[in-house]
Amino acid sequence: MGSRFLANKLSFDMGGTYTKVKADNEAVNSWDLNANFRLGYSLKELFKGKIDASAALKGSYLRHRDHISPAANRDEFLMFLVLSTSIPLSF
Repeated sequence: MGSRFLANKLSFDMGGTYTKVKADNEAVNSWDLNANFRLGYSLKELFKGKIDASAALKGSYLRHRDHISPAANRDEFLMFLVLSTSIPLSF
């Protein structure tokens, strides 16, 4: 899912997965939730010319639950500030 708004300056993306694994003999019984997002802002007007730069907050969340081995349970949250650019080059 994604969208562009505010006169094509702000963009966002979201996605995720849910996975459940269970064996008939109860040897495995776990589930995972993974969510990702990105919120970006175009800096093209700040750098006049041919540089197309952007700044973004990019995040990820992972939740793992294991009903057989609770010691393996974990929650992880990551967030990054990403600066990117594209500059045309010709040789």
